[in-house]
Amino acid sequence: MQADLGTATIGILAKFWQPGRVKTRLGASIGMDRAAELHRVFVTHLLHQLLNVRSRRVLCVDPPDCSQVIHDALVQQKLERHWQITAQTAGPLGTRMQNWFREELSRENTSCAVLIGGDCPTIGPEEIRNAVETLEKNDAVVIPADDGGYVLLGMRGPWRAGHGGHEALFDQIAWSTNQVLQQTYERARQADLRIAELPAMADVDTEADLQELRSRLRQLDASVLRDNIDAVMTESLTPERDP
Repeated sequence: MQADLGTATIGILAKFWQPGRVKTRLGASIGMDRAAELHRVFVTHLLHQLLNVRSRRVLCVDPPDCSQVIHDALVQQKLERHWQITAQTAGPLGTRMQNWFREELSRENTSCAVLIGGDCPTIGPEEIRNAVETLEKNDAVVIPADDGGYVLLGMRGPWRAGHGGHEALFDQIAWSTNQVLQQTYERARQADLRIAELPAMADVDTEADLQELRSRLRQLDASVLRDNIDAVMTESLTPERDP
């Protein structure tokens, strides 16, 4: 059954899966080619998983000149009709995230926007639904990561700038550190924004994270994600695609 989230927008912020330019911490342990292919597997899995969410769906990619290549990849997966591809703006992570939320929450009839990355491939429709429902009574919502960051950020529209506005959650944040979540809460408090927290989930940044994910997936009777990861890790760089 599809989760009908009406006027919500769901976004995935993802880099193109080029070796040496994505998941480099993981690549330092398992090789850049394999790490890039795992990123492709994660993003593709999320694209399929979230087809069960009936909402506006946006894949926001970097670098901008890879949009056509990614579109062609979505055509092969029969996903091009379900996801709009947009380019990330220039600047550091916080700036790119802020610009995405500003654009989406400035759209007419958009009630809220939820953004995830490609580092937590186990996010599914249930987590998205919970986030959107939580935004009915809150200004923002996060799903914390185990490393002090978060794997999902959601905001209720419309976009508000200035003191007390949404942009406060992107101001003076030490991105890619274990301080991100705590600093986000502090910025929300200073701006008098009501921010809610959903149960934490694990993302995949290191080889230890990857092995923990594989261990959890092995407990499932059937998992395309598990099979695709196993294919990559046994040096087959043409894993079984999601159906």
